[in-house]
Amino acid sequence: MPRTTPTAVAGIISVDAGLDLNPFIEVASSLVTEWCAPGISDSARLEMIERYLAAHLYGLRDQQVQSEAAGGASATYQGKTDFFLEGTQYGQTAILLDSTGNLARINKRLPIQPGLFWAGSNKTTCV
Repeated sequence: MPRTTPTAVAGIISVDAGLDLNPFIEVASSLVTEWCAPGISDSARLEMIERYLAAHLYGLRDQQVQSEAAGGASATYQGKTDFFLEGTQYGQTAILLDSTGNLARINKRLPIQPGLFWAGSNKTTCV
């Protein structure tokens, strides 16, 4: 069951009117339950982590404007998706709030490298 609410998430990030934040909250809740809750007993802290993770996930979908220009109609957006949780200020805050360090460890996870696996036997048989 989620710890945060759409209203709480919308309180820290600018959200498109009418957009349902629940899918972002559900993913954040799942991550917090698996990676943070076993090591953090403070429910208020878990809610904050979940709120910032949900904002991070929403921010990846709808990147926030960092700067705008009027004459040439230019805009610069916050965040980079290739930085995982560090790609938005909300993900960075979630990492900071997580005293277990698990979100920081997830964030530094490297892609899985391909490898070889031998499923055979080392025994030699004579015929």
